[in-house]
Amino acid sequence: MKIKLLIILLLLAGLFSQTQAQFNEKDLIGYWQVNIPKIIKSAANLGQKMSLQEEMGMVSMMGAIREFRADGTYINSESVLPGKGKKDQGKWKLVGKEIILSFEGRKDQIITLIALDRSQFTMEPKNEEGGRFEFITLNPILEALRKKNDAKTSTAKITGDWTLTALEKDGQITCLGHTYSFAADGKFKATTLMKHEEKGIWKLENNNTLGIGSQAYLSPCKIVYFTPQQMVLEDQEGIKMLLNRVQ
Repeated sequence: MKIKLLIILLLLAGLFSQTQAQFNEKDLIGYWQVNIPKIIKSAANLGQKMSLQEEMGMVSMMGAIREFRADGTYINSESVLPGKGKKDQGKWKLVGKEIILSFEGRKDQIITLIALDRSQFTMEPKNEEGGRFEFITLNPILEALRKKNDAKTSTAKITGDWTLTALEKDGQITCLGHTYSFAADGKFKATTLMKHEEKGIWKLENNNTLGIGSQAYLSPCKIVYFTPQQMVLEDQEGIKMLLNRVQ
């Protein structure tokens, strides 16, 4: 599995040849994660086959969040599931094209930037194997997940295809890119990037609660934010889901 991932990452490296003479330190401020959906889509396009368990295992393995704070603090949150994981804290600074990460009692880590803007950056570890990695900013996702409104919705407004962009609990985000399909007849289908499907039913209940599941049990999710193009759900375990309508 790790060998397959390495091959994918190395192939992706060829897609990013852009270089910049100067990088803006302010562009790094915030939260970042490996572009998980892009890697899994690339794997599917290359003919890679994964079981659902393998696909979600890959998502979990790549789910660490890197936070670059304006005061020079660096935090790497290793994710297993939303709301669980451990944190590694140190210091960071940008020197030319290199990010230098310093940790107490350990050798500095040096990352070479290949490209950087406010939405993504591409990097490779200096003097280490592993190829290039593309990271995407989580800042707009975090902002969207904090949204709340009292907008009233309806079955007709929800019907259609939505992208499950990310899950979040206690600040730990996992980007997914799955498709949630809400049919007008009450049928529901979740499709992963590797085309694994889970079918069930859905129902809009009182107080803007969306039930998803089976005839035996509908798992209730509170609709905390809704517009025709975006909605935020929160389940009984406090896990938030950001969905954007498929255009």
